[in-house]
This record gives sequence, C-alpha cells and structure tokens, in this order.
Amino acid sequence: MTTDPGTSAETRLRSRPFDRLVWQRPLSYWLTLFGPWIGIVVFGVFMMLMREDWFTVVNVRNILIQASVFMVLAVGMTFVITGGGIDLSVGAMTGATALTVAWLVKFTNLPDILAILAAFAVGALMGTINGLLVTRLKMPDFIATLATWITYGGAVLVVIEGHTLFRFSDTVRFLGRYRLFDQIPMAVIVALLVAVLGHVLMTRSRFGRYTIAIGGNRKASVEAGIPVERYKMFHYLFMGLLAGLAGVIMLGRLNAVHGLVGEGYEIHTIAAVIIGGTALYGGVPRIWGSIGGALLLGMMANALTFLGIHYFVQYVLSGVIIIVIVLVYSLLGYRQRPEG
Repeated sequence: MTTDPGTSAETRLRSRPFDRLVWQRPLSYWLTLFGPWIGIVVFGVFMMLMREDWFTVVNVRNILIQASVFMVLAVGMTFVITGGGIDLSVGAMTGATALTVAWLVKFTNLPDILAILAAFAVGALMGTINGLLVTRLKMPDFIATLATWITYGGAVLVVIEGHTLFRFSDTVRFLGRYRLFDQIPMAVIVALLVAVLGHVLMTRSRFGRYTIAIGGNRKASVEAGIPVERYKMFHYLFMGLLAGLAGVIMLGRLNAVHGLVGEGYEIHTIAAVIIGGTALYGGVPRIWGSIGGALLLGMMANALTFLGIHYFVQYVLSGVIIIVIVLVYSLLGYRQRPEG
C-alpha cells in the first residue's frame, strides 16, 4: 500500500478531528496553536500594568504597522522552513526591492506603478537564484542563502553609495501609509490578506500538501514521485515575491531608503516563525502562529522603545525567546525533527 506523500502526523490529525477527545490532545498541540496569541495577551496585560498610556489606539496601530512587514515575510518563511529549508537572505532581499523602487522613481522616468512592479520582479529573481543554488548546485540552504545575503546586501551598498533616498509620491507610499476610512492601515490589511493566502495554499492546495510532505520526510516524498526540487524552487520564489511586497510596504512606511535598510530582518522573521510553532526542521506549519509570532515580537520591540530600553536589546531578547520556546516544545514532546 502506498501512503499519500502529503500525509504526515500533522495532516492526519487535522483530517480526523474526532478520532480523539479534545482534552486528550497533547499540551504541545495547543501550545503551538495558541502559544503566540496567549503570549500577546499576557504581554499586553503586563504592559498595561507597567504603563497606562501604552495601550492606546495610536500605539496599537503603530505596533500593527511596524509588524506588518514581518507578518508578510513570516508567511513566506513558513513555507521555506516547512519544506525543510531556511532563507537568511530575506532581509537583504527586502532592502534590495525597496531600493529598486526608490532608484527607479528617482533616477528614471518610469511610472511609479511600474517601479513598484519591478520590485516584485527583482524579488522573484533573487528568490529564483536562491532556489537554483539549492536545487541545481546542491548547496545547503544555509550556506546558499548566507552567500546571497552577503551578495544582495553588498549590491545595495554599492548602488546607493552611502546616500539616503527619501520623499516619494503618494503612489509609492500607498501600501505603507494609507489608512482605510482614515483608521485601518493598508499595510495591516495587506499583511492579513497574505496570511489568508498562505493559509489557503498550505491547507487547501497541492503546493501546501507537498511542502509539508517534503519537510516531513524528503526521502519518502522522492519515492512517492513528488518533484521535490521543483517545489523547493517554488518555496524560494514565493519568498522572493513576498520580500518584494515587504520592501514596497517598508519603503512606503519609512518614506526613505538607505544602505542598511532591511538589516536584521532575517533574524526577526525566523524568530517569528519559530515562536509561532512551525517546526524548525520542517513538516509542521503554523501560518497563523507565524503571524502571532511577528506581532508578539513587534509588541516587544515597541515596548522596549516605550520603556526607553536600548534597541539592540531586542536581538538579545529574540534569541532568548527562541531558546525558551524550543526548549518548552521539546519538553512537551513537540516534534522538531523530521521523520526519516
């Protein structure tokens, strides 16, 4: 009998919702589903007790806007990690796509909308290069994307030559600054739409089923006839496209771009995905968990600024959180290594 390659412990659990009583589900199952959201509530209550002026409409909106870029990137990274890969170049790709729009708007006669579309093309190109290095040249994901991280980031520095480009049109700033009904940030709407798209792709499409299968058991996926290399390529292409979208949102929000834009985004994005419950070694995705992880980290970054704590403490905090989360998952029996 041949097992459906898209079936893993995770998908079997989802496909048989009544095969065990609700209270018989392991604690790790509920933790990975709701952990980030519980963390958001607990941290929110803590900050409200610390500072009464923290929980305001303006500040909550600021948190959502700041987290929107990482929400978009976290969706793409969830697919990459679920498929058994990793992408360290995501921050550099985001910066490069933002610079693409800024440079085309400032130094060419290209219409703004075409400059924005060019960001998606550049993101797709960089994602494709990452995929080719991994699938065709057989480079380890970590090494390949580490190399392209340095390359893409270096290219940004060469092109911008230490300058800062700023002051862009309403069209360029639309995704980053426009508010629907003068209240709801467009960046947040776009991030949520991307999350919905990611959820549908992961749970309702062959792309998602095969992604889970590849990350859960690559050898079995090959034997079952899944074109593993093709889907790995799709993972990095999808990541590149979302980096392009994130770059456009970021440029619109900041209304400026410089040589170090996007620096550190890869750490923040990977941390959000891991905190969200996606298995680091693949096979178990948590799209909405990644969104929650990005939002939780955004809240923490905002709180540190609000409390006057140094910006670089955020990096230390992110690392500590990852260690604690993975340790808790391990103690509760949550699978962090692939089968086979």
